[in-house]
Amino acid sequence: MGAGIDCITWPKLLWPNGEVPVFVDDQLSPDIASRFQIPFSEACRHITESTKGLIKFQFLDGGSGSYLRVGHDMNGDPEGPYFSLLGRVGGQQPLNMPAKDVNRGRLLATLLRALGLCPEHVRSDRDKFIKINYSAVTSGMEYMFEARDEPRGTRAYGTFDFESVMMVGANYASANGISPTIEALTPRTWPGTESKTSLSAGDIATLKSIYGS
Repeated sequence: MGAGIDCITWPKLLWPNGEVPVFVDDQLSPDIASRFQIPFSEACRHITESTKGLIKFQFLDGGSGSYLRVGHDMNGDPEGPYFSLLGRVGGQQPLNMPAKDVNRGRLLATLLRALGLCPEHVRSDRDKFIKINYSAVTSGMEYMFEARDEPRGTRAYGTFDFESVMMVGANYASANGISPTIEALTPRTWPGTESKTSLSAGDIATLKSIYGS
């Protein structure tokens, strides 16, 4: 098995038939909405094309049922400006983007989280591949490095994937912005989420695994 990603396994948290309804918040100003449109549409198209149509985004004129509501830092979410819940939770589900200067890698990661993929650095078997330097982590952000347990409804698919858009950079949440919080056990460098522009082979394989290609 090749590279893959930590992902949810509960069917009820997946989007039926890989179809994801999307509604862009109609309360946004026309200026902000126009800034969203191109990068968001391109990111959705990239995911659809990369999965050969397995994942499809359906843009709505109004919100109903279960859908992603795309907006800017909705409800003051502390993780903003990029934020999404993990998988399909039902009803109106926020997906936050910044009002300007949208980063493609971070947007792709936010969409993949909504599809059910978890950050790679917290997968259950991560200690076989990376070391977390907690002394370098910004105080109060240690929880962002807590490894997930498979009994919590996720599983690590394939081998650890440094190229995934779900894999953050070595200095992620570093207290001084320089000291690495993550080190590879086999020395190497890798680009952080913000430096990536496309899904990795592992991202695609994981989506195909959980959505039944």
